[in-house]
Amino acid sequence: MFSIEFSLNNPHFSQLKMNIKLTAAILALMALAPIADAQVPAETEGTITNIVSNPGGSVTLTVMDITVTVPVGTPVSTPTSKDIGLAGLVNPTAFPGRTQAGFLGGTAIVLGNAAVDGVITADSVFAEPAENVVLGIVTPAEVGDPTGSLRVNGMLVQFLNDPRIDFDVPRNDLGFEVALAAVVPGTAVAIEGYYSTETNTFYSFLLEAVEVPALNPALQVSILRAQGRTDRGELEVRGGVSGITGAGGVTVQIRQVRPNGTTPLIGTVAAILDPLVPGTATYRFLAQGVTPFPTTVFARVVRAGVTANSDRVSPSL
Repeated sequence: MFSIEFSLNNPHFSQLKMNIKLTAAILALMALAPIADAQVPAETEGTITNIVSNPGGSVTLTVMDITVTVPVGTPVSTPTSKDIGLAGLVNPTAFPGRTQAGFLGGTAIVLGNAAVDGVITADSVFAEPAENVVLGIVTPAEVGDPTGSLRVNGMLVQFLNDPRIDFDVPRNDLGFEVALAAVVPGTAVAIEGYYSTETNTFYSFLLEAVEVPALNPALQVSILRAQGRTDRGELEVRGGVSGITGAGGVTVQIRQVRPNGTTPLIGTVAAILDPLVPGTATYRFLAQGVTPFPTTVFARVVRAGVTANSDRVSPSL
């Protein structure tokens, strides 16, 4: 069984909550400042209706009917990239299955500050052609389907190969890479991407296949989620372990990465073995009073002299 969780720990929601708390104070300060200098925190999410490159390198976006100035150096993220830069934002090359230029007609989430004229100066921009999610089952291929594609609930799925939004690798529900050939009809999957009515094809940047063995049989550990509250020192880390051999339990270490490069132990948790998928396990680590609160954490498993480390991640707050 699998699920997709929608969480207000998303950094965009966190920023919005902070903005709301600050609004009263900001409005009070505005009463003391010249109106021409007034700025308030702003956030908008909507359709990108225009993209213009300006002399000097900045970009002007129109999101719905709101003008957004994107200064040089503003991070522009997508579902698979932390920063494609302004060059990626204005790139007019159409995404697969689309005829509109670049991100035109897509969705933007902008965080920034709005002036009295309503123009937003962006601190960050998130952009994607669309956001579609499908949970379902892999169904048999049909005659003429492109090589490397598959069908989910009977719908043709192809994988994006674009530097702005690029499909990484297929993964299982523990976060480990799997072989696409192992994602056979009957497999439960989750996919994210966008659907094209022009080609009747779903273009995916993420595929998660449930209970498919990891491509690498070696010992591996992952972090699927890391979140916390700095004011209480609360930290939660969830993930999985694969490639478990031999008898005995599995202990997962959660470590932080300090600025000086040291990686002290925060704590440990016993992973729960999955009887349906031999050699795998899941874990959930909870701690309170963690200080100093880590900006970066990773998981470690040591078994029979073999050490496996997860990717390093920053907990969402």
